[in-house]
Amino acid sequence: MLCLTIQAGDANICFDGKLELKFEITVAIATIFSYEITALLGVTCTHLSGKIHFSCRAPPSDRVWFGFYEEPKVKLTIDPTIGSTNVAGFPKLTRIIVNKIKQELVEMLVMPEMDDLPIPKFKAPNGEAKEATVAFEFARKKHTDR
Repeated sequence: MLCLTIQAGDANICFDGKLELKFEITVAIATIFSYEITALLGVTCTHLSGKIHFSCRAPPSDRVWFGFYEEPKVKLTIDPTIGSTNVAGFPKLTRIIVNKIKQELVEMLVMPEMDDLPIPKFKAPNGEAKEATVAFEFARKKHTDR
């Protein structure tokens, strides 16, 4: 379930559900000998909540920027596999990986840092693809004309 309450570019977001991501990473280890280890990392987010800010520049901008005001509350579980060995049974290792992922989220998404997404194109009633801002303007005018 995703709850989103927006007011003047700010929103309180609350996601409770299951979002799964799978990564394949290669770790290079250099000691006396150099070798690489390929690992599969399954990350599942079951909860994400916090106050977020959205910003969009005037057209012709086609991006919306977003960032959290403070560290979001995130509940993650991971399923790391190295070779054919599942290492989820090592709680210290999984805790280190989860904490590193959370640290990266803070460094990338807590203001003043923000990330951006493209604004999708929407279909106007006549079937023509329009930028989102134009489609929203059209919908607002149609709604207020009643």
